[in-house]
Amino acid sequence: MTSKKKPPTNPTLTISAKDLAALVAPVIPHAEKSASSGMVPILQTVLIRRAGEYVTAFATDRYKIAFQRRALGESVQADDGFRAVVPVAALKHIRTVFRATRVHNPVLRLTVEGDQLHVEIADGFDTERGAITGASLRFALAAGEYPKVDRLVREAVDAEPPAEAMAMNVNPNFLAEFRIGQPLHTPITITPTTHAMKPWLIRVGADFIGLIVPVRFAEGEETSGKAEWLALLDPAETETKAAA
Repeated sequence: MTSKKKPPTNPTLTISAKDLAALVAPVIPHAEKSASSGMVPILQTVLIRRAGEYVTAFATDRYKIAFQRRALGESVQADDGFRAVVPVAALKHIRTVFRATRVHNPVLRLTVEGDQLHVEIADGFDTERGAITGASLRFALAAGEYPKVDRLVREAVDAEPPAEAMAMNVNPNFLAEFRIGQPLHTPITITPTTHAMKPWLIRVGADFIGLIVPVRFAEGEETSGKAEWLALLDPAETETKAAA
């Protein structure tokens, strides 16, 4: 009988600085930014974990969910059971201290040790001010249970888009944040799930999906109708094009 291998006590993620940036940069904008919510400490974090042959990162502010993946490989390796809820402030500090330079892309080792994340250089690297070897930092991981976002994302991915087209009312600032940290010139695909007021599914490239909650208009705030806009157009130009 083959016994199932137990995950290590202190699971580790080994990842290059560039891969870490590619993993967390697209999701950080979707973590909570204000200090008005009682759930702020847990919403101002990124959930990083191994999932199958990928390392994934989640962030949410209750109005948006961002989900990025990075395939395991030579520059990304993770133990089974690696899971860390890391404050956004800690991730920004890690990326600042251990950022890639023109001459070297440092390899980082992130180890979960109880309620702390130990971050260290797995190889020395050169900076403009000299070489860094053996540098390490420790950060407190977020306490509390991370929001149960998996079910919401699964429902959106599994949903059959409605056959008929529908309008989407969306906060433009929220929508714009889906471009931050993404490769240039990569299109955004937005798909309705079941009906207009359910979260809409957003895809950016092959490794990012997200959800955005539509805006509900208060009574009397609906957008202007077609006739109101048509009345503002030059009828002569419209008639000329129709005749042609």
